[in-house]
Amino acid sequence: MSFASFLSSPTLRVRICPPHPEAEEKLYTVHRSLLKAHTNLLNGVKPRETSLTLGPTTSPAAFEAVLEFLYTHSYALPAEYEAANGHGGKETPSPILAAAMQGAIGVWGKPAAIHDHHSASRNISSYQSELFPDLRNGYSTLAVEAEGQAAASSPSPLPPLSPTFSSHEPVLAEKPALVLKRSTPTSRLAAHLDVYALARLYAVGKLISVSLANIKQEVVASPEILHELVRVVYGTKHKNEELRAFVVGIVQEHWERLKKEKVIEVLLKEGGEFVLDVFSKIRGF
Repeated sequence: MSFASFLSSPTLRVRICPPHPEAEEKLYTVHRSLLKAHTNLLNGVKPRETSLTLGPTTSPAAFEAVLEFLYTHSYALPAEYEAANGHGGKETPSPILAAAMQGAIGVWGKPAAIHDHHSASRNISSYQSELFPDLRNGYSTLAVEAEGQAAASSPSPLPPLSPTFSSHEPVLAEKPALVLKRSTPTSRLAAHLDVYALARLYAVGKLISVSLANIKQEVVASPEILHELVRVVYGTKHKNEELRAFVVGIVQEHWERLKKEKVIEVLLKEGGEFVLDVFSKIRGF
């Protein structure tokens, strides 16, 4: 199926439940055929259903990375992230995610929609054709002009005046200030691990490989985060043999460099299954 076919397929509204009542829910509009072809998200979703709800444990940032990968075959983490009451989020979404959250993901990378001011109350918009600039989809120029002329020739009567009452400004709870923080090797590692987890959960095979490659790149660039990676991978109750073999493979491949790092000394003192796994792979360990 061509990518153009994906963009012309029906869309599905994806909602991520907020982790607490004060948090804002996340909404995305995604093409059904793209989800069906590359994920298992539509398993159990009936063809006539127009929405899908994900639980509050789903990381919006990781889900956005999944969407970005589905549409662009790659994903990038933001250089900065917002932190308010311990909850993070992207400062500004990428164009693909901005379009998804506005329900217009099908026109990402294309000319913006033309909104007719006469039809604002009817919420009608159209797109200008590159081949036929005078034609508009869904709502013709002539219809817009006719509607505007009709409205001008027969204005609706004004409502009767109502008595004046004193009003009060509503008292709104002050929102916590958003603090922009620069991403760090540790925060990027955690984000890539979240993407990897969703890629496995949604069966996005190629994204699994991409997220692992990004994790490896972060560890090679900043060896000190290897300790955090080992803690996460080897500290869970459920063993992930794929991820364990991946971590040991990083150490094995870059052993001559990593053995000089303090993080290896710390890991050796802690011992555990990680050290045993590395010892079984590296001679002269």
